[in-house]
Amino acid sequence: MIEQIRNQIRESFKNLYFEEEEHVYTLKGNKLPAVSNCIDNYKREFETDIIAAAYAKKHKRKVADVIKEWEDKKNVACDKGTKAHNFGERYFYDKTTKIENGYDKGIVKFWNDVPSTIIPLMCETRLYSETYKFAGTPDNLFWCTEREGIIITDYKGFPLDTPILTEKGWKTIGTISNSDKVFDKEGLLVNIKNVSEIHYNPCYKITFDNLESIIVDHEHKWLISFVTKGVAKDVVMTTEELSSYMAVNNRDSYKIPKIKNCKPLQIEKRKLPIDPYVLGVWLGDGHTADGKITNMNSEIWEQIKSRGYVIGDDVSQGSSGKASTRTVFGISTELKKLDLLGNKHLPEEYLLSSYNQRLELLRGFMDADGYYNPERKRFVASTTKLWQVDAIAMLVSSLGWKATILPCKKYCEGKVFQGYDVCFNSLGVNPFLVRNQKNVIFAKRTQQLYRTIKTIECVETVPTKCLEVDSESHTFLIGKSFIVTHNTNEDIYKNFRGKKMLSPFDFLLDMPLNHYAIQLSYYRIPLEDLDFNVVGMFLIWLDGKGGYQRIKVPDYSSHLRYYMSDIPNY
Repeated sequence: MIEQIRNQIRESFKNLYFEEEEHVYTLKGNKLPAVSNCIDNYKREFETDIIAAAYAKKHKRKVADVIKEWEDKKNVACDKGTKAHNFGERYFYDKTTKIENGYDKGIVKFWNDVPSTIIPLMCETRLYSETYKFAGTPDNLFWCTEREGIIITDYKGFPLDTPILTEKGWKTIGTISNSDKVFDKEGLLVNIKNVSEIHYNPCYKITFDNLESIIVDHEHKWLISFVTKGVAKDVVMTTEELSSYMAVNNRDSYKIPKIKNCKPLQIEKRKLPIDPYVLGVWLGDGHTADGKITNMNSEIWEQIKSRGYVIGDDVSQGSSGKASTRTVFGISTELKKLDLLGNKHLPEEYLLSSYNQRLELLRGFMDADGYYNPERKRFVASTTKLWQVDAIAMLVSSLGWKATILPCKKYCEGKVFQGYDVCFNSLGVNPFLVRNQKNVIFAKRTQQLYRTIKTIECVETVPTKCLEVDSESHTFLIGKSFIVTHNTNEDIYKNFRGKKMLSPFDFLLDMPLNHYAIQLSYYRIPLEDLDFNVVGMFLIWLDGKGGYQRIKVPDYSSHLRYYMSDIPNY
């Protein structure tokens, strides 16, 4: 049956050819406009010269330089899009196609998640409508066996990827909904009252003194602290206000804006499959393939035993130097269930455990790979693995401390490796359990309580969303280091200031999400004219970091048919 459907589609559209240079299709010698060109008729014109002139004046730049920068960024984005589509087409036919970037990883993850009831039908299929005079090429067609109909999908890049920790685990701000709960600056779980439309506002990148950065739009609000002699004065400022302020107030320390660290995440103790300290030691010094750990500290072995685990004899046979390699019996099965064998990472259920459980996990990490720096009076976790950097920084931040990640060089057996030091001050709590139990001096520095804003710079506009949360402090936490950000004004949801598209789609906001929905509605028409039942249209948003979002879009095909038909004027 599937092959019959493929043959019917191929036979129906076999005479259609695409002219790359003109970006038009030809059918029996006649030109048909591409769907992408048809959609341009409904978009408002981007007034490049006017907008560039205003932007250049504000930022004291030349108009020509601004326009060139925009063009360069556009070309880079188009190049990324082309490469993603090309990979998607190759991967459709050959699942061994080499992965080269995050967009490729996102496509592979999407394909791995396709259920068995959804059968791949065709890839990059050229479709046309002689009746309405257009042609186009959707990325993928699938056959849904349960509903006996076709599903249309298209790959799109969409960077709504700011991570937010919910009570159920990590989500992106692009996928979060009113049913989720997020954390506020007190570490409490709070309800989401509203999720905004997608915005296409001017954007800024904010960089903090611990080298982390985040991109937000100009309207985003922040709870800012100005600290004088240890006393903080808090004010609410937008990103744009911060940018203007920083342009003239960036020298005197008491004038530099800061954001206070969140308090420790307040989560109830939960039953965990592996003791958190033992897991921390294994994540630091364990063998990735099984439950063995290599370590030279006898006290660590005693700690593991004290938690009810049985440890095997040393199997290193001297190959580990002064260290011994022992098996912690019973953890391999649980490591496999947690998908940690061959894939070390910080499991979400451990990040969403109690304060003491997270502290124990960090102590396992630190006893394995950490040390105390007496000169700077701070703790350091040293590693060459990026996943460890992320895991330790997340744990440190979840405990209410500021983590600073410093790139550095590591040397071993005459070779140089890229390394990282995750540095932090734990504000009176010893993050070790068996190491560094003496001569530790805790620094009492006000700056450890805050992230200081170092720079704010204009960057390319990206799609953004805002949240309104039910929190007494009007705050919620964003990013994997839990940065405190302020609640959005409710007016944003009532008075979205985006422009509408042109007729006949003047009831829709002029933004890419709606453009793509219309594009897929165009693709639907030729398939329905062949008497196929189209049961769904989906955009596969690729975030460039190995993830994707599957977004169902509304059907505007009836609207298109109505306005493309010859309708008499009344």
